[in-house]
Amino acid sequence: MLTAKRIDTFNIKSIYASLSLPEVSKLIIVNSHNDVLVYHKNQDIFKHLQTYPNLIKHLHTDESRIYDLKYSHSISTIFAQCDKTIILLNSSNLSQYDYIFEKRGIEQTWVFNIRHTHTTDDYKTILLYSTKTKPTLRALIWEGTTYKKMIDVPLFHKSEKALSALAIQEGILISTKHGIYLWKHDVDKLIKIDKITKRTAPDDMMVALNNFKNICEKESQGNNPRDIVSNKSISSKASEYTFNKSRPSSQTFRKVSGYFWQQQKFRHDHSNDNIRYIFKPSEKENPIIFDFISRNILELHTGDDNQHFLVFSDCNCFNSLNEDYFSVKHIDLNVVLLYNEHSVKFIEYEQGFPFLNMTVDDEIKDILLLEGPYFVMITKSDDVHLYHYQVDDSFEQHILVKEFDFNTNKDKELNQLWRNVLFYKYFLSSTYSLDICVSSDPEHSLDLCAMKLRDLTVVLCLRVFERYQYYLKSIEYNEDVIEKSYNIQRIIVENIFKLFITYWAPPHLVLLKTLPNVILAYVMDHLKHYDDDIDAEYYSLPDAYTNMVLPKLILHCYVPYLIEIRRHIKNIKISKFEGNVTWKIFGRKINQTIDFFLVDDDEDTSIVDLLTLLDTSLFEIYFNYNKALIGPFLRVENYAKENVVISQLKKNNMFQELIDCYFQSGKHKEALNFLKTLYLSLSSTDEQEIKDGILLLIIGYLRNVPNDFIELIFDYTKWVLDIYHDKESVIILVFMQDTLVSKGRDYQKVYNFIKSFDAELAVSYLEFTISSFQLTNATLQSILIKAYIANLSDAHIRKKFNSLLKSSMIYEPKFVLKILDDSIREGQNMDIDNLNYLQFLKIYPLYKLREDNLSVSIVYNKLHNYAEASKYCLRIYREDMERGQSVILYFLQQILKLPASDINENEDVLYFLKEFGSKLNTKTILKLMPPNTNIKIICDYLLNTIETTSLKVGDSNLERSLLQLELINTTNTLNVIFSENYLIKETDICSVCDKKFPLSSNDSVSLVNIYGKSKIVHTTCAKVIETHNSKSKVNIPKLITVGDYKDGQN
Repeated sequence: MLTAKRIDTFNIKSIYASLSLPEVSKLIIVNSHNDVLVYHKNQDIFKHLQTYPNLIKHLHTDESRIYDLKYSHSISTIFAQCDKTIILLNSSNLSQYDYIFEKRGIEQTWVFNIRHTHTTDDYKTILLYSTKTKPTLRALIWEGTTYKKMIDVPLFHKSEKALSALAIQEGILISTKHGIYLWKHDVDKLIKIDKITKRTAPDDMMVALNNFKNICEKESQGNNPRDIVSNKSISSKASEYTFNKSRPSSQTFRKVSGYFWQQQKFRHDHSNDNIRYIFKPSEKENPIIFDFISRNILELHTGDDNQHFLVFSDCNCFNSLNEDYFSVKHIDLNVVLLYNEHSVKFIEYEQGFPFLNMTVDDEIKDILLLEGPYFVMITKSDDVHLYHYQVDDSFEQHILVKEFDFNTNKDKELNQLWRNVLFYKYFLSSTYSLDICVSSDPEHSLDLCAMKLRDLTVVLCLRVFERYQYYLKSIEYNEDVIEKSYNIQRIIVENIFKLFITYWAPPHLVLLKTLPNVILAYVMDHLKHYDDDIDAEYYSLPDAYTNMVLPKLILHCYVPYLIEIRRHIKNIKISKFEGNVTWKIFGRKINQTIDFFLVDDDEDTSIVDLLTLLDTSLFEIYFNYNKALIGPFLRVENYAKENVVISQLKKNNMFQELIDCYFQSGKHKEALNFLKTLYLSLSSTDEQEIKDGILLLIIGYLRNVPNDFIELIFDYTKWVLDIYHDKESVIILVFMQDTLVSKGRDYQKVYNFIKSFDAELAVSYLEFTISSFQLTNATLQSILIKAYIANLSDAHIRKKFNSLLKSSMIYEPKFVLKILDDSIREGQNMDIDNLNYLQFLKIYPLYKLREDNLSVSIVYNKLHNYAEASKYCLRIYREDMERGQSVILYFLQQILKLPASDINENEDVLYFLKEFGSKLNTKTILKLMPPNTNIKIICDYLLNTIETTSLKVGDSNLERSLLQLELINTTNTLNVIFSENYLIKETDICSVCDKKFPLSSNDSVSLVNIYGKSKIVHTTCAKVIETHNSKSKVNIPKLITVGDYKDGQN
């Protein structure tokens, strides 16, 4: 596992106190002469830096000995604990800058550096100490580097002593022999945490497996397993102590607490009976109380009501092998260090597995932890040893990962495997992974360790699953016991498959060893089908037991695993990943290929083979445990084996799912033929409702068949039309749906097909496709327009034709214009009204071509429709005024083309002048008017023009006046600002001494009032004036300096 190598040793006579400064890699030692020796760790040795002889003699204290040292990096202070004094020393030169005197005597000290937030470097420093003569705790608090206050709190019992303390976000957690307390920040009392509960269920699969084993053994012996499955309280005497999420009474708290904290009375006396050590495994985890007194591990939790409570669990670390250790220190994550006089041990605190064991000949006095994988051992013979712990090179021999052989029932082997998994997890997640790895290329070695951890974890999970099945068989699958122990089983299976997902367990192995036999039988057949070389004996079903997992657990655990593994394998198949996927584990990123998901015997297995195995297994799980999920599964891309899926669905008459399977695999002819055969097999009139349902299935299927099978679509649509009464609905449902499939159809073929049944419906199909899919296909547009022209007498067709050309932007205007011209030319025998309407429709493509004059000419000259011509001009004018004025002017020219004798009789001139007179220049209009125009015709227009012009002139004058007023106000404001400032030039002269103001000088100037006028003078001159005026009793205002002006403006 781990080994500790001694890399440096030196001797100091009579060591009294020692301190490790991990942040600066220093070691400070105090000897019996009160000499303070400072050492610096340089690589793998300690270098003596400095000695401060008899330091305490030079300090302002009457103390004779330093008992302990503590350090705070946030205020750069070393606290030297004496009998009744704590001396504050500067950490850089050990000079005293303050001291704390405590007449009650000082028992023990702790120092905490608490960062306010993770985003800042501001710290709160707390010095906590307990007193000797009275059970009291005192805390001194610094904010940043400033001392703030001191708080005292008494302990609850007369002889109570603090054993351990830890700073958390809410305050300080303190342990004594009588319990656990929380001292909240800025509060002068302790809060005893009385609420204690045992976990209602284990959160570890190994503990759950052991609980399930006990349940099964009880059942085998004829006992009621309910007592083991139920949620136990701390006291086994009464069920009233069972922990409940609702808040129990305070009386329950006292009963629980009193029973719990006195458990040590029933223990034998050991050297570690005073250990109740508090630590945090990591920043994000809850505080842990490592309690040798009650032989439990407690974890601090916070409830929904923000009340704190403790959760305890029995722990293997308090076994007989660890009873003789008298001190404990937290190293990293879930590993703690235990030591006594002659041995040191690193253990995983939850399970008690040892990761390091070492013995020494000399008696151990103290152990100090340094930064990184180093610790200092101080012996009673005053030797100081520096140790470097790292992974043992011989650790390979302890790993039990040979071949995948799961037929052993030895608990010892299972525990060893579990221990190895826990160690590798620690090794990879440790803060010092690179430092404890003995390798020339530690990064590569850690990648290999991650791969080894994966193998170990998968083997462990499969062994646990095997034991779980063995215990199930031992109770002969007793349904009553299985139901009562569901929660324990859920924890086992759920944790197994969570680990399978995390470590990307090989699917062949997982499925063969965990699937129920009804699915496992298929998996075996599938493997043999694509690989005849696979050892049949290797893949044979275990004779010892039958896999039995509750259906809820199969859906809850197996399906997520299959989906996740399928996703990773599918990513390998995607070209952009270049055949690699990145496996992320404990902060490491390792590129993996398809081989990562295979076992040795599957080297020839392809990606498609694996996907087929996974998808078919998924189908079988859905089929056996939740048929409602089969449809969604088959409607997406999958690699499930078709013959298996089709066979299962046909046997169970799951027609909709069968159709989904056919569709996804592209077997459209088989699907339609199956539905047709099924329809024809039903001849009884009593089954008409079923037959109608089948027809609807066929219609729905035809709607989604891609265009590559267009002839197949036509064949079966024709068959449906021949037997179904509502042909229009069939055609609409199959061809006229706003879907991607309909968008990809061969529109002309579909149009011709529909036209053979219903010409009018075929036109509707063209309207639907052109408008819904914004088609610019000239052929389709031509067919639709010609269809409209052929039925132009129909008012409804006219509206649709007009709407198409007026509002649609998808057609080509020149193409449409040519069709209209050709229709007009070829339709001389057409009704005159229809011909005129075709002429009128030409204005829409002409509008797109910006042929506005031609549009006006058609409407006004050919169709003699002033109203439509006027609408057209107004439309252009609103969109583009310049373009609009041009076409309006052309419109006027067309109106005035009549003979001069008819001008005075033409009402269009009057209408035009009323409607467009204000939109053209008056001079332009008057120039175009014939000389013989009667003044009465343009009289109203001229009067309106004069009135409008007068109003505009009035508005302009008013606007000009307002702007002038605004200019005056702005100028006045600017003058006021200028008057408050004065720019001193080199040519300016002081009004008192008649000397210039040297700009390069540092002399100041002042603004003074001389005979009622403000003058700028030298400051010295201003003082002379002030003195003179005071003597002559002339009331001169106080001198104002330029600085005063600046301050006033600011």
